[in-house]
Amino acid sequence: MTDFVDKALALVFQALQVDPSQFGEDIPGHILGFLTSIWNAALDFAKDAIKAAIRELTAPIVAAVRSALAVAVTISVVVSYLKPWTVRIDPAPAGIHLAVEGGAPVRGEFDLFADVRVDQWPPTVADCAATVGVQPPALAAVGAPVTWAVRFGSELITPDIAGPPFKGQLDSDKRAVLAYQAMTEPAAWHQSGPLVFSSVRVSAEIERKEVTDLLRMAEQMFFESLPVPDAVRRVVQALLAPQVQQLLDVARARLPSLLKATGAATLAVERHGEPTPTPPPAPSGSPPAEAVWVRYSVPPNRLLIPREHWIEIVACDGPWGTWEGVFRAGGIVNFTPIAVIPISFTVGGSGEQTVRFTTPTVSVPLATGGAIDVGGPVDVTIHEDGKSMTISAEWEASFGGAITLPIEPAPAGRCP
Repeated sequence: MTDFVDKALALVFQALQVDPSQFGEDIPGHILGFLTSIWNAALDFAKDAIKAAIRELTAPIVAAVRSALAVAVTISVVVSYLKPWTVRIDPAPAGIHLAVEGGAPVRGEFDLFADVRVDQWPPTVADCAATVGVQPPALAAVGAPVTWAVRFGSELITPDIAGPPFKGQLDSDKRAVLAYQAMTEPAAWHQSGPLVFSSVRVSAEIERKEVTDLLRMAEQMFFESLPVPDAVRRVVQALLAPQVQQLLDVARARLPSLLKATGAATLAVERHGEPTPTPPPAPSGSPPAEAVWVRYSVPPNRLLIPREHWIEIVACDGPWGTWEGVFRAGGIVNFTPIAVIPISFTVGGSGEQTVRFTTPTVSVPLATGGAIDVGGPVDVTIHEDGKSMTISAEWEASFGGAITLPIEPAPAGRCP
């Protein structure tokens, strides 16, 4: 600021200096030289007096600017030492079966551990901050707020903590626990229902108090604790704002990954679906002559957890009649639950026939967040001899193009 004032005054007084040649020969040279010297000397004296006065007036402002900028630089250095936390969440146990009606309850928990990397400020940082009156907030993670969320599968477990949101905090070991009790399935379902594999996705978010405290402290120190009289404060703030904001922007650029630490985990859940009612057997004990069905099971694959048929449809009045059943989609381990899509369509006629119909759309949540819609148009072709069927689905999550399956006699009891 002092250099700025000196340069500005020099330009003003240079413009006021008298050049004797401007007056021509109307005034004798020795008189003109004497008057010019007096004028210019007076200007130099005035310039020095004004510079001294300005220095005196602006001293508090310059001191405040230097002090605040020192605080801003120090806080930027302090932020540079903050490191993102690493959060690990482990389900214990890794997988469960729902409790069975009349049996013992099933309990478990999600165990969270936060790797905070550093527990205290390096001595050099603490000493640097102390010289400008900055007291960095404590780095202790104990008591940091933890917010749990059940992303999907909330119908399968009940957390012990009231919510949502489910609130907790880090203990002295930098750990937090979300305990839960599994839901209960009917005994009849457990005995004769189809085995279904599902999952529960849980996430946790830890608020880093030392970072939010640091920001709050910075705001107070910059614009509430300036060492200047109130009459000068507005001037100082106007001068400080651009420089301070530029320094703080550097610090804030590092903050998105520092303000909160997050983690997630998936619990595998086995349960039983509702049993399919068994119709009374036909008098002959065998299916009607025209009853046929088509079914398809996914080949064994460690990435797929369902142990059931993915396509299962029945036509009680023959290949060219009305088909009913289900398609299933999803079921990748720890990624998506299984979507069950009801199917119903009528072919009609004889020989090779192709029909198009549209299934209902089912939204399937993803472990990574969001969901995918499963369902849509389906083309089915019954071939000339009525012995096989080709299914083609044009979905976002499809059966992988077209698949041809045999049409076989339905087992006893599948049709009235």
